[in-house]
Amino acid sequence: MDTNVVLEVDDSVDLSVIDPSQTTNNQSQITVSLTANKTNGKHIMLARLYENGPILASTPLDTFWVQNAVDGYFWTVERFEDSELWEVESIAKNLPDTVDVQIKVVVAGVTLDDYTLERSLTAADYDDLGEYKFRLFHPNARKSSTCHTFKLYQNGQFIGESFNNGQTNIGEK
Repeated sequence: MDTNVVLEVDDSVDLSVIDPSQTTNNQSQITVSLTANKTNGKHIMLARLYENGPILASTPLDTFWVQNAVDGYFWTVERFEDSELWEVESIAKNLPDTVDVQIKVVVAGVTLDDYTLERSLTAADYDDLGEYKFRLFHPNARKSSTCHTFKLYQNGQFIGESFNNGQTNIGEK
């Protein structure tokens, strides 16, 4: 479409143009960031010839929401002589099949319950309530917590992350 095309979303979705003009395979394209303030209901993005003009195209938006353990709870499941096993959860709503969640432990000595530092999740890993519970080994000698990050990718493209008491761009497409 022509670069003068106007993109339009409803008032529950924020649209920002990240890169106004790129050329790929001799075609111009723009990159946008979309943040849905409501995940319920249907959301559509329209492309119009000009503001309030005729609609050239439309596409449904897959709105979703993710809350991760970095701002959730930690439960002590079992205590050992040198460590504790903690359970944590991630909660997702409307997570599309196109989104992958990457968990990465970032504190020395802490591991996931399979003794790895990273894990990949898809929508299929979440239960019917949208919950995914996982466990971390935390050594008693560690003064810090079980700091870890969640990074989200849609179709292989990074779209946001949550980390120690913060997040950026979760749920953007």
